[in-house]
Order: sequence, then structure tokens, then C-alpha cells
Amino acid sequence: MAAVLVAVVLYDRARPGPQVSVTTAPSGWGWNRPGALPRDVPPAEYLNKLADAASEWFKKRSDDPAALAKRLAEFRQGCSVLMLSEHRPLSPDDRTWLVLKCRTWAAKLDAHLAGVEAGEDPSKVRAEADETIDKMIRALRERAKSLS
Repeated sequence: MAAVLVAVVLYDRARPGPQVSVTTAPSGWGWNRPGALPRDVPPAEYLNKLADAASEWFKKRSDDPAALAKRLAEFRQGCSVLMLSEHRPLSPDDRTWLVLKCRTWAAKLDAHLAGVEAGEDPSKVRAEADETIDKMIRALRERAKSLS
């Protein structure tokens, strides 16, 4: 009986368990990047930093449908981060403006992603996404300028 118990314990210790990764999670980019939404800055600087983070979209370019879809999904995830954040540096009116704008931008990004997934020409979709993101950046900078 003791031999069976020892065999069971040894088997249990020897069998492979779940793999634990020691690598760190990717830091993200855009609004998903740690520190992209600063807390203790003036409102205009906050909006300009959001615009800077959005401009990271242009750092990695691809016409490959899978890579473009991944990049669009990552940017769209950043919109969720933005919509659900506190935005402490902003006034209640500016917070409301930002969230409403981000909902509109998110819907456009969803449409771009759906286009890629439906087989539309990736370079055309990327150009449309570029235009959407340019408009985001301009809107953030204009709002920041109005707060200065």
C-alpha cells in the first residue's frame, strides 16, 4: 500500500503542470501604453498627450490584412481604455466631450476593422483609418488649444 502511495505522489510531482511564463506582458502602444493617460498635468497638456499617443498609429504601417486588423483592434481597444478612464485633469464638460468623441471614433474604427475582415483592399482601409485617426488627433489638439 505504501508503495502505491509513493508511486502516486511521484507521478503527481513528475507530470507536467501548467506552463508559467516569466516574460512580461507587452507594454502596448497608443492609449494602451502605460503612462499614456497622465494624472497630474494641466488639461491642455493632457489632451495633447492623448493626441501624441494616438499618433503612434503611424509608427507601424502594413497592407497585410491580418497585421492591419490587429493594429486596428489594438487602437480600438485603446478607445475603450479612453472611454472608461477618469480623465482627472479634465473638467466634467471636457470629460463628456472626450467620451462622446471617443464613442464616435470607436464606431469608425469598428467599421474599418469590419472592412478588413470583409476582404476590402487593406491599403484603402488603412488610408481611411489614417484619415479617421488624423481627425482624432486634430480634434484633441484643437480642444487643447481652446483650453490654453
